[in-house]
Parts: sequence; C-alpha cells; structure tokens
Amino acid sequence: GETLTSSFQLNKSKALKKKLDAANRSTHLKIRKTGGGLIIDFTAAMFEVYRQALLNLHKVTPRQDVDCTRSAKHREVASITTQDNHKYTVQMFLTSSKWQVQGDESHFLDYELLRLQSTADDLLKNNNCTVDQLNQAMKHVLSDAAQSDRAHTSNNSSQSGPPVHDSAVQPKTIEKLSTVKAT
Repeated sequence: GETLTSSFQLNKSKALKKKLDAANRSTHLKIRKTGGGLIIDFTAAMFEVYRQALLNLHKVTPRQDVDCTRSAKHREVASITTQDNHKYTVQMFLTSSKWQVQGDESHFLDYELLRLQSTADDLLKNNNCTVDQLNQAMKHVLSDAAQSDRAHTSNNSSQSGPPVHDSAVQPKTIEKLSTVKAT
C-alpha cells in the first residue's frame, strides 16, 4: 500500500494511553454522525477485529500514515468500492481505535456494517475467541507496556528508543486474525 510520511514524532506514552483507554471503553462499538462523516469508536479489540474484517472483506491494502522518525503507524486509510458501486473512505486511527467513514453513510450503516459484523464474527469463531477475551488480553498487554514505558521514561528523560510498532502491543491472537480468510 501507499505510505504517507508525516513530519511529527508519535508520543509513545500518549499512544499507549489512548489504546488502553479504548480497551477500557464500556461499549465495543459506538457510532456518531458528524459533519465530516461517521465516527465509530471501538474498544481496542473490536477495532482490530473490524479492521481485519474490512481488509479481508474488500481485499484492500490501506495507505499508511507513518511517523518518519520512529517508523510508527498511527493511521491507515482504505478506499472502498463495493460490488454495487458504493464508495467509502475509511480512516482507521490506530492509537485511538476509531474510524472515520466518509461516503455513502446510509448504505454503510444499512449494509456494509452488517457485512463487517458477519465477517468479524467469522474471524472470532475461526480463532475460537470472543471480543471480550481479546480485549482483556489487550488490556493486560497495554497496561504492561504503559508501565514499562513509564519506568523507561523516568529512568531516561530522552524520548529515544526502539521504534514503536502498533503490533508490538497486541496479543498473538490479533496477529493470527490477519491470516484468516473471510467467507
């Protein structure tokens, strides 16, 4: 996919906090209509499952927005055209576990969301897990990573360190989801 380079540095502590906040949301999926399209807030696990469902369902490789100083992805953008020629742009914000959907909102809500839910259900079933189980695992991993980052930051005031990769703080089950083919 196409890579977009940004001239900023991702703050690892803030990114971990946002992802942990998402893991602690009480609702797995919440949709809001705004002037800029639909905003979908996910729990951390549901975000990953729906992200993979979207990529599997539409066989797309999203463009990636990358922090060029640390090789960290913070946003992916997928341009979708359905078989019946409806078009959407889905911006997936990796640290906050949110999507912004622009395009035919009514069709997305009435049809596409149902297809994504069905694909997400298949991904979970094929991996023999639930969203709650994944979310709990992600909370644990994210909490450990945040504590480790706080310890590292207090011992070393510089922000240098290894590159931040979003997948580094995700449980192995999430990685397996990418290999599952949606039916």
